[in-house]
Amino acid sequence: MKTGEVIAHRFRVTGGAIGRGASGVVWPAVEIETERCVALKQLHSHLVSQPLAMARLRVEASTAGQVQHPHVLSVLGLWHHRGPDLLVSEYCDGPALETLPAHAQDVALAFAYQVATALEVAHLTGRVHGDVRPGNVLIGPDGAMLFDFGIATLLQKFDVIKDQFRPGQTAPEVQQGAPRSVRSDLYGVGVVLFFALYGHMPFDGPTPFAIVGRQRQGVPDVSRQANGVAALLRDLLQPNPVQRPRSVTAVIKALERLRRSPNRVISLGKNWLAPTRFRRSWIVHGIDPQTRAPAVFAQACTAGSAHAMVKRLRSEGWEAERTKEALSFGDLVWATALGLVLSVPFNILGGLAGVGLGLRWRSNDIEPRILEALPQLSVPMPPLEVKGSHEEPLVAGLLMLLMVPLMLWWPMFAVPPGVALLALTVSAWRRPQPDAAPVLTARVSFAIAETERLIEQRKVGLDAQLVLQGECREVEMAWRHGSLNSDEALLRVEALSSRVRTLPGST
Repeated sequence: MKTGEVIAHRFRVTGGAIGRGASGVVWPAVEIETERCVALKQLHSHLVSQPLAMARLRVEASTAGQVQHPHVLSVLGLWHHRGPDLLVSEYCDGPALETLPAHAQDVALAFAYQVATALEVAHLTGRVHGDVRPGNVLIGPDGAMLFDFGIATLLQKFDVIKDQFRPGQTAPEVQQGAPRSVRSDLYGVGVVLFFALYGHMPFDGPTPFAIVGRQRQGVPDVSRQANGVAALLRDLLQPNPVQRPRSVTAVIKALERLRRSPNRVISLGKNWLAPTRFRRSWIVHGIDPQTRAPAVFAQACTAGSAHAMVKRLRSEGWEAERTKEALSFGDLVWATALGLVLSVPFNILGGLAGVGLGLRWRSNDIEPRILEALPQLSVPMPPLEVKGSHEEPLVAGLLMLLMVPLMLWWPMFAVPPGVALLALTVSAWRRPQPDAAPVLTARVSFAIAETERLIEQRKVGLDAQLVLQGECREVEMAWRHGSLNSDEALLRVEALSSRVRTLPGST
């Protein structure tokens, strides 16, 4: 495009290209009627050549405009122009963060805070950015401005851009094939904060493979920073998504405190006390054979069934392991024993403190957030029986029987079992019961993927395809957010699949 050229009878180009990325080239322009400065992204030809991808991009452009925030460059829409189409957004008169040197600590924390608050608005609407990095953060008069919402996810979906994974910047699980998520966005916030503090990327190496290797081994050296800032960077840049913060809201609260007191260490890694599930406290996870990314295979397993499942899956060539996700009956026994020991010299308060310390100690090696961080398996798992149990009523009865002689012998000794019984009751009352077995969950994931494949193969117009894909995506989002249980989701997906099969055949 040339300076002064009028685009779509609405925009006038005001200068030469100001940026180039994975999806296109950016030009500065002005809206003729309002004199508002805008940015025109001229999309690459290999993206425009895919009609379905362009139709999806129009939907992305319309929904991305709904993310309204002072630190988000709003998307105005997609306009057709001779040759490639143009994605039009607000214009920020400032350079990308990746072109700037290191900043002072308070300035860097302010940039990270602005990016995090922008992401919070998007996450509340069910959207993820997908490519949070210093190159997608512009520094203007009003601070950090985040742009390119949804573009990375779209490119990954259609495999349009082969080199969109940036070693050292893209979250490790996304490089392995996992979908972009809230936790990959949080990894991007860590990269942005690190770059703003140091003026370079957190990982380096002579080759991309070396960079990726260092990225997956652990977090970079952040010892030069204040204690609290260093702790936050370690949490955000964890290669394992399970060990990152739970939500962007938690990160925002941490940044607010660190801006007031940078040396204040704020732990966002683990809950102080893990949930309780007693015997069914294990989860089986590993590498999804279809996506080659980490995924959950089964949950709420006993130690024995999880061990047997891992052993059988490995014998069939699967990469699987088991992890404890909740406190078990054995952990309760250890905590109760510690409470009994401390109740002798320190009376009732010692017993209460002992139970609490014991539960905290046993919670150290538990990963209660693994279900939130990893997606479900996308293919059917070989049929494996996971037996249920009625251990909670049995444990409650044993605790009550133990309390009776202790109260008669020495009432103070009955305090730890009483506390354990109360903890068991509260845990059982607050814990939502799973609505389906792991095999049913895998069936729903597989049915959704199969229905999407059928939709893309039908001989229908783009509008009809988008409508069908929208219905399928709506069911999937409702199921993953918990408003639909697995049975209802499976029925709706199978009904949609039946409708799709009645349409014209595949191309």
